[in-house]
Amino acid sequence: MATAGDTVAQRLELYFRAKLLDDVIDVLADYVESEEVPEHREEAQRKAKAVHLRSYPQYLAQYGAG
Repeated sequence: MATAGDTVAQRLELYFRAKLLDDVIDVLADYVESEEVPEHREEAQRKAKAVHLRSYPQYLAQYGAG
C-alpha cells in the first residue's frame, strides 16, 4: 500500500520527467516559430538550441531512449 508520501514522490518524479521532456521538445517549436520574428530570431534560436542540447542528453541519461 502506497503512503501519501510515496504518492507525492511519484507525482513529483512524473512532473520532473515531463518538465525535462518539455525542455527537449517544446523548444524545437520555439526555434521554428522564431523564423516569424526576424529581429529576435537569432537570440531565440540560440536559447532554444542551448536548452535542447542541455536537456536531451540529460533526459536520455535519466530515462533512456525508450
